Amino acid sequence: MTRSTTDPSRRAARGMTLVELIAVIIILGIIGTASAFFFATGMKGFSLARSNSNQALKAEAAVERMNIELRDMEGDGAKRVYVTPNVSIQYRSSGLSGAADRTLAYDSAGKRITLLVSTDGTARTLMDDVSAFHLSADTSRDMDGKGAPNEISAVNIDFTSGGQFYTLQILPRNFLYP
Repeated sequence: MTRSTTDPSRRAARGMTLVELIAVIIILGIIGTASAFFFATGMKGFSLARSNSNQALKAEAAVERMNIELRDMEGDGAKRVYVTPNVSIQYRSSGLSGAADRTLAYDSAGKRITLLVSTDGTARTLMDDVSAFHLSADTSRDMDGKGAPNEISAVNIDFTSGGQFYTLQILPRNFLYP
């Protein structure tokens, strides 16, 4: 007696057909591709968030240091502070690490904001990867009441780093002239 090829018991003994095997491979490929896409998207998002967080922390530290530096700046003997718009500000400070001349500057070649202290002559980087920088001193107010608005009432700094825009305004504690 011969058995029919459509007999369920005979079919189970044969295994999977080539069509079934190809269908399983295609389905597993689709699932694997989708999983890899979601994993890659998640890793890219994590990497971007981490990079933005690091950039924000560096900017926060740089802004805080610039605020400390310029808030307590002093002038030279004539209470003068030398401002080169969009480039640098030179001032004297005795409160931070002894009396020293200091220069807060933008290095456009290195795309960084630096702080130079005259005691050691080393320019320290406060912020790197700075693509745009603007520094100005507000001298529009008559601070001493003599009728001529030429005293520094504020120092304004704006810069762009890592695609983010940062701005700060420092109000000096001391009476200064540009």
